Amino acid sequence: MAETEEKNDVKPRRKRSKRSTQREMAMRDARLVRALATGQSIEELAAQEGVSLRRARERVSAILSRAADPPAEFAQFRASRLSEAMIVAYATLNVGDLSAIDRVIRVTREFGG
Repeated sequence: MAETEEKNDVKPRRKRSKRSTQREMAMRDARLVRALATGQSIEELAAQEGVSLRRARERVSAILSRAADPPAEFAQFRASRLSEAMIVAYATLNVGDLSAIDRVIRVTREFGG
């Protein structure tokens, strides 16, 4: 009777679900990015990965929407450096040094204006 009690203590294994794990999705996303970079179409990617065209489009859209924005501190640092450069360039222009025009234009382009 002790043997039957021991057998009952064994928990049945869970069946693996069909859903992808986070690691598998990350690996698939990396493959998708590499394939897109080489010029493959989304239709080809869906066929290679064994997913529907709709799912492939969703993943590509999700990947592209995660564009890497610079951290806020870096953006502030960059803006302060560019504003300092702009002040120096305008000061040089006000003195009469017309060769500073290219620096003003370059800094203005960096600001996105």
